[in-house]
Amino acid sequence: MIGILLALLSVLGFAASFILARVGMRSVPSSTATLISLLSGSLVLWTFALLLSSEGDLQFENRTMGLLLLSGLLNFPIGRVCNYVGVRLAGASRSTTIISAAPLAAMVLAVAFGGESVNALVLFGTVSIVAGVTLIVTQNVVVTEH
Repeated sequence: MIGILLALLSVLGFAASFILARVGMRSVPSSTATLISLLSGSLVLWTFALLLSSEGDLQFENRTMGLLLLSGLLNFPIGRVCNYVGVRLAGASRSTTIISAAPLAAMVLAVAFGGESVNALVLFGTVSIVAGVTLIVTQNVVVTEH
């Protein structure tokens, strides 16, 4: 139950961050917003990591460290700058909906490289994601930049 509660809180955090980024980028470029976001996020992350870790928590095998570093590189600086440029150009609601296709990409990669299998529920979720993103992307909405 606590996992579901934390996931829901995460959803609220991500949603708020898209809106705050959209409003904040009215006066700064996407690259500046990305830098500010990464620096402030890193400060919070390191604070929690140091406060909540016990001895041995921050020790990894080389392969694990490499995979986590690659994940961080793809997710934070590259993903965040693309995310913020998308929010600036398409708006928070449209870009967030398109970004919500991440589980689809994760499912494909998990099956291809992680040895995971697909069941009916995962397949239903995948079809729902594709349908939702298709509806958003095919809308003829004019987005104006402020």
